[in-house]
Amino acid sequence: MADLIITQPIKQTNKFTETLSTEHIKQIKNNNSTLVLIPNLTFMGYFPQAKLFETDSQPLKVGDKALFTYHDTIIEYFFEQGFDRDSIYSKVMDPFLLDREFVIEYMKEQLEIFKDREKDVDIKMIDELERRVFTEVTFHSFNHPKISLLKSLAQKILKYLDIQDLNVKSPETDESLPFQSQPVYPAVFRALNINPNLESKFYINKLAWSDTFSFRGYIEMYFNALLLNRKKIHHEAN
Repeated sequence: MADLIITQPIKQTNKFTETLSTEHIKQIKNNNSTLVLIPNLTFMGYFPQAKLFETDSQPLKVGDKALFTYHDTIIEYFFEQGFDRDSIYSKVMDPFLLDREFVIEYMKEQLEIFKDREKDVDIKMIDELERRVFTEVTFHSFNHPKISLLKSLAQKILKYLDIQDLNVKSPETDESLPFQSQPVYPAVFRALNINPNLESKFYINKLAWSDTFSFRGYIEMYFNALLLNRKKIHHEAN
């Protein structure tokens, strides 16, 4: 067993094996091993449109590719109302689509969820999130933090281990595991008073589709996935 183990909390009921769980690691580590629990950097605050799929439901597919691992509830709402692609794009791009008060309150709720989730870890990041999330976008997607946030986490780990050299060097890039990125809606940028970066390219799910998409391309792909899913349900029903 290693002298130092750094891990996020992992449930015994995780989808892989109980052997990976935090409780199992605690049981088998030797007395000289140091176990450091770090938080799972997941934050939904920038993405009020996103809702995770239930564990027993299937991701939205385009062809045989499970492209979307979450619901975009705003696109789905307008889709169910009968709006076409162009109309949905116009709706989503409206900076007044969501009330500022709603966005700020949602961000605060998600900070509380994050704070509760890290109550049993050794390294806490809630102070970093509270300090930064209202002035900058610190996540590529709800579960993919940017390099700047990972650097802060690394500094906290070094401090916890009493390692004096806290000069953490980060790569000359803003990307970190760019397998998935989500567009931040213009209404969220407006609510946070942050200049929108609407020219960004997104990996909807690089594990399923290696291409990047524009904001419009993201909306069109989601619309297509909904359309294909509706046709599939109609076909199976008949």
